[in-house]
Amino acid sequence: VPVYVENESRFLQIDRSVGGLISYPFSRALRVDFSGGGRNIAYKQDVRSRTYDFNSGQQIAEDTTELPSPDDLLFGEGSAALVFDTSIMGATSPIRGSRYRLELGQSAGNITFTNLTADVRTYLMPVKPYTFAFRGLYYARYGNDAEDFRLPTLYLGYPGLVRGYAQGSFETGECGLQPDGSCPTFDRLLGSRVAIFNAEVRFPLWGALTGGRGSFYGPLPVEMAVFADSGVAWGQSTSVLYGGNQKEPVSSVGLAWRANLMGFAVAVIDFVRPLDPPGR
Repeated sequence: VPVYVENESRFLQIDRSVGGLISYPFSRALRVDFSGGGRNIAYKQDVRSRTYDFNSGQQIAEDTTELPSPDDLLFGEGSAALVFDTSIMGATSPIRGSRYRLELGQSAGNITFTNLTADVRTYLMPVKPYTFAFRGLYYARYGNDAEDFRLPTLYLGYPGLVRGYAQGSFETGECGLQPDGSCPTFDRLLGSRVAIFNAEVRFPLWGALTGGRGSFYGPLPVEMAVFADSGVAWGQSTSVLYGGNQKEPVSSVGLAWRANLMGFAVAVIDFVRPLDPPGR
């Protein structure tokens, strides 16, 4: 009987941690945070083989083969951060003010590396009810173990970073597959250091329809936005501005719709056009 065999390779990562946080406020807007704790990352690797009848498509067998896995990681973490926040929250997002977080973290144990974070955001309302929102984010790992393959990979395509580059958004023909199995289109989004810039023009739907008169949100806690995202990822062996192994930034533009679900959550729908995938 002709059969079709599908092999699924899985690399599982189990991340466990315990920690604590202490904050000391200098004012209502400025504080310093100290955190510390321990972390364990365990791994499991296997291949699941499923066999199907080629004619009917009915599954007739399934087997799992365990493969050698990397050693577990166990290390301690500590960080100190300076935090500033004067932002004013609207129904779905901040509409005025600014905030930033400057953080230095150190991890030591089976592996040793240093984290550096700079996250700066500002919200301006030159004309009611329109908010101009800007964010600049820099996150990097430094040290001999900063690019250890067992650490979670930094990826630009998460929705909160550069929209339009989620893992499922690429087509096979866009990969540019290389003889070594690498995919340059996807690999450009990975690294141990990332820099991101986001810009939005936000406005409440009701406020825009009424010209900013009367209630800001009215009966509909709905916000619309026009946005542009850009970011670049690189590492110790790659560069952004110089050298032979450069990483190029990616960008996207789009529209966003946000709604407050009775204070329980904020629903978000993004309509995104990525600008850098080949052939688009």
